[in-house]
Amino acid sequence: VTTRESSASRCYTMYTSLGVVVALFLSVVFCDERTNAHLLAMKTFDPPQFVAAGRNITVNIAIFNIGAQAAYDIEVDDSMWTGIETHDTRKFTVEKIAADSNVTVSYTASSPEPTSLPTTSAKVQYRLEPKGEDVKTVWSNQNKPMLVLTASEYEKKNAKHYKEWVTFIVLSAAIPIGLPWAVYRHAHTQLVEMHVASKAR
Repeated sequence: VTTRESSASRCYTMYTSLGVVVALFLSVVFCDERTNAHLLAMKTFDPPQFVAAGRNITVNIAIFNIGAQAAYDIEVDDSMWTGIETHDTRKFTVEKIAADSNVTVSYTASSPEPTSLPTTSAKVQYRLEPKGEDVKTVWSNQNKPMLVLTASEYEKKNAKHYKEWVTFIVLSAAIPIGLPWAVYRHAHTQLVEMHVASKAR
């Protein structure tokens, strides 16, 4: 099923990505110990903010290794998120993520009924060496609730953003053309009035 992303959704995605970049930077700067693997996880949705009931949501979980060594036996579990339907697995295994590398796992889900769908964090576990006993656990970010709309509400919400963009484009095009024309018409009217007044004297 194809869904359309609104301008607000694109902005939300941009700011979310910017936040993750900042978080990664701060983690690298303030991490006390970079001698081992150190994972961070980011969970995002496409579309990011709202969707029509029954339509697919793509869930992406990106795992970043900001440590100095590889991480092994990575297990990603997003099965704690309830209220959705999916035919895909929500548990993934990754053999290895090298230092300063990242891996993304994805699945599709949907909600059959209109609702405000709370989200949860994904759980990521990993080892510092293959089949090692020391298991590390990190959690992804938790997103805002996903707004699941009826088909008509979804179309109206998208149409509203399209109208806003059309209005913006029309005004942006009209100002360079309309403003000089308005100035010209005003000046022309004044010249005509001055000419009529001079004849009346």
